[in-house]
Amino acid sequence: MVIAWALAAGAEAATIRGLVVSHQGERYQISFDAEVDAPAPEVFKVLSDYARLGELSPVITSVEVTPAPDGNAERVRSVLKTCFLIFCRQVVQVEDVTEPDRSTIVARMVPGAGDFKSGYCVWRIRSDGKRTLLRYEATRTTAFWIPPLIGAWIIERTMREHLEASVGRLETLVAKPARL
Repeated sequence: MVIAWALAAGAEAATIRGLVVSHQGERYQISFDAEVDAPAPEVFKVLSDYARLGELSPVITSVEVTPAPDGNAERVRSVLKTCFLIFCRQVVQVEDVTEPDRSTIVARMVPGAGDFKSGYCVWRIRSDGKRTLLRYEATRTTAFWIPPLIGAWIIERTMREHLEASVGRLETLVAKPARL
């Protein structure tokens, strides 16, 4: 899901470990672990409030949430604007998102509905006392060109920057109630 994103603001701040980005052709694999200074049920509540995804990351410029056609998921359409040096790109991703349990979020790309041919992501949310451990794993097959020699490096660098800000924002959103 788009919410892939430690704010280094003290010993108890959120942290990101083991961010790995690899690719084979147009297919990118992304994984990371994070620790968040917030209780797991509250983290799940924020991550599963798909209409609020734009509050997690400034690169998400719009989010639309509708029921998926099969009635078993929510369809989440996100528009992201990301820049590297002076080059900016708007990317649309459309995913059908399910919650198999209160600690797992699974999203599958809708082929042909955005800028990805295919992909999925899984968020695993686990309590660790007052903190929460997050595990994120995803694949994305782009429908747009990324320079092969530096593509994985650009994506890893961009992901790390956005993750550091977004995981910190996640802690802030857990602390404040959703707007009605």
